Amino acid sequence: ASINTDGGRRFVLVSWYGRKDEGYAERGARISFVDISTMHTTAALYPYRHVLLVDENFCTLPSIHAGGIEYQNGKLYVADSRKGQQAVLVFHVNTSLYEIPAGDMQNELFGYRYILRSTSSFHV
Repeated sequence: ASINTDGGRRFVLVSWYGRKDEGYAERGARISFVDISTMHTTAALYPYRHVLLVDENFCTLPSIHAGGIEYQNGKLYVADSRKGQQAVLVFHVNTSLYEIPAGDMQNELFGYRYILRSTSSFHV
């Protein structure tokens, strides 16, 4: 998925999920926001931020498999393609993206500085 902001910045979004066999299933999934605004320059560096996906109670989404993402009109749709789930989680990027201050809450969220809180979901 990709985002173009009003300020002219462009982002590519990449989904990741924690694999059980690697001991990361409890971490759930994250989205990496990669700033590609300077992609046309030859010596460009691409700053990025990893954003942990959480539910409406700010809890991680254990064992989620972020099987696909789509961004439209300020909403990020994340397909949870676990066997038998076939659910889509909805995140409002403009209003549900939070920066977590250093401290206990950040430690509880596996050290993530940014989280994206789910606002709804639906089954397909």
